[in-house]
Amino acid sequence: MKKKNTKQKLFSICFTILYCDCVRGRDQYIFSFPVYTHTYRLIIYLCPFFVYIGPFCGGQAHSGIADQADNLWDFAGDVINNCLEKYPTYNLILTGHSLGGGTACLLAIKCYYEKLVSAEVFCYAYASPSVFEPLDAAPKKAIANTINYIHDNDCVSFLSMANVRELLRSLKVVGENKGTLLEQIRVIMGWTDPSKELVDAVQHEAFTSRPNITGAPKSYVPASEIIWMRGNTDIGYKAYVFDPQNLPEIYIDVDMLKDHFPPYYEEGLKTLMVDIN
Repeated sequence: MKKKNTKQKLFSICFTILYCDCVRGRDQYIFSFPVYTHTYRLIIYLCPFFVYIGPFCGGQAHSGIADQADNLWDFAGDVINNCLEKYPTYNLILTGHSLGGGTACLLAIKCYYEKLVSAEVFCYAYASPSVFEPLDAAPKKAIANTINYIHDNDCVSFLSMANVRELLRSLKVVGENKGTLLEQIRVIMGWTDPSKELVDAVQHEAFTSRPNITGAPKSYVPASEIIWMRGNTDIGYKAYVFDPQNLPEIYIDVDMLKDHFPPYYEEGLKTLMVDIN
């Protein structure tokens, strides 16, 4: 498959947002089947990451989101194949945000692994969690045809059971080395820097490698690349391309949940499109 440049990728994702019907490509028809599952309830964001990892299509996947992918195909698979049979030149495009993004990624893997469709499958995900491992177990075409987008400080694509364990350990280290109440107030007010003991303890924890445990391995967004849109409309956006296996660890930021909401993704993509043009 010819590699798309950033402009083509952004156009592709915008087409996926705007058209939920059949649209005409330059030399082919594309069948767009969007998978949208998003909510503004914080509890929905946090609880699914405390679910075990189970077998899925030759690898391991987040059990709850894998069930969603299976259920979605059971519900809509016949309809999709009927459309693809009627229009044999169509491709299948899957897209979703948050848990829907993870569902779309796993459904792309399922389509190739179980040979569910004869058409080529593409997936454009927004803020998909880290839902699959190892990436080598997934069909190569499924990974090659999937792209995930992250908006600024959104934390969801960094979330896996292993990363949550690391975050909780880091918070425990901070709690054990935070100093007296007066020292904490001075740091919070910006009057002084964190103590050397706290910095050293956190850095030691960050660079301490620990083995996976059963049911909570290090998992990844199953995509060929992740486009991380950093910035905002006031200062502009820059897009950085990452290998899913080389994303930084989860970190704490005041905007880590706010930046997850779909309107910010639309804002980032629109701004980047304007900048490219």
